[in-house]
Amino acid sequence: MSDEGYDTYDLKRRATLLARAEGDDSVKFLDRQIAVLRTGAWFEALRLKARNNGNSSSAYAVGKHWDPTAYIPGKAGYTRNMWAKRAAGTHVPSRRTCTQIDEIAPGTRDWIEAPCWRLLNCNRALHADALALRELPPPIFDAIFGSEPSDRKLLRTKDLQDICLDELAACVNGIQALCAAVWVLRDARENGDQCTCLEVGAHLHRILLMTVSFGVPFLLRSSLITFFHRHIFPLAGSCDVVINPSLMELQVSADDFLVHLTRLEDEGVVGDHQPGDTSQWRMMLDGSLGDDLCHGLSPGYELRAGSTSADAAEFVFSRTALKAWGKETLDGGSRQPVVPISVRRQIQSSDLIDAMTPAVS
Repeated sequence: MSDEGYDTYDLKRRATLLARAEGDDSVKFLDRQIAVLRTGAWFEALRLKARNNGNSSSAYAVGKHWDPTAYIPGKAGYTRNMWAKRAAGTHVPSRRTCTQIDEIAPGTRDWIEAPCWRLLNCNRALHADALALRELPPPIFDAIFGSEPSDRKLLRTKDLQDICLDELAACVNGIQALCAAVWVLRDARENGDQCTCLEVGAHLHRILLMTVSFGVPFLLRSSLITFFHRHIFPLAGSCDVVINPSLMELQVSADDFLVHLTRLEDEGVVGDHQPGDTSQWRMMLDGSLGDDLCHGLSPGYELRAGSTSADAAEFVFSRTALKAWGKETLDGGSRQPVVPISVRRQIQSSDLIDAMTPAVS
C-alpha cells in the first residue's frame, strides 16, 4: 500500500501501540500510548484539509504543504523530516509548531490539545481529570452529569448509567463522547461494581463503533480500536466475563457497522448523519431497528479463565449464539428483525450450555 492510502499510517500507529511494553510507571506509559493517538489525530486533520485542497496525502506532501521550512534542500531532497514520524504518532510536535500551523489550518490544534484525551488514562486517579471533564461540550457533560453537579468539588455520574450512556451515544461527535464514556467506566470501577463495568463496556462498544465511522476518528480507526482493545475493554469485564477479547473480531464489528450503516442510509431507513446527532445510528445498536443489527454488531464475550459461574456461562453462551446468528443474517444480505424461535430454543438448551461450561459448581 502506498503512502497515498489512508490506512498506511494508521497501521503504523497500531503497530506502535501493540509493540510498546509497559514500564514501571503505568500512568506515564498510558500517556505515551495516548500521545500516539493525539498526534495521529492532529496529522490526520491536517492531511484531510490538505487532501480537500487537492494535495497529495503522503506525510512528505502534508509536511511540505503546512510546514515547508521543515524541508531543507540536500542530497536526498531534504535533510530534516519529522512528518513521517508524526504521521506514525511517534514524534509529538511542539506547541509552537501546532500554534503556527493552526494559524493557516484553523482547528487542527484542537485535535492534539483537547483536554478530553486525558480521560482515556485509566491508570490515573479518577478525579485527577476533573478539569478535563468540565471542559467537555455541554451536551456531552449534561448527558453524564446533568446540570446540578457542575458546582460540586467531586463529579459523580448519574445514578442510572445505562440512561446517561444512551444519551451520550446519541451525541457522538469527534472523540469527546468516547473519552467521556471511558470516564464513566473509571467511575464504575472506583465504586467496585463489576456488573456495572460490564454494562458500561457494552455501551463503550457501541460508542466506539460510531466514533470510528466518520471524520478524523475514521482515519484513526485501527489505532483507536487497538488502544481500546488493549487498555480499556480489559477493565470493562466482570470477575467471570471478558468483553471483546478478540482484536480482529472488534475490528470486523466496526467494519460491519459502517457497511450496514451505508446500506441503511441508501435505503432511507437511517437519515443522513448530522454532526453531533447520532441518535439514528444508536438505533442500529440498541435493537430499535431489529434484533439482527443489535446482536450482529454486539460485543464479543468470553468466560474468564477459572470462572465457575453457571450464570456467566449461560450469559456468554447466549450472547455468542445471538451474535453468530445476527452476523450470519446480515452477511447474507437479509434482515430478520426478530430472533427466530429456532435460535431461542438453541439458547435455552441446557445441554448446549453444559457443553461449553468447564467445571460449574
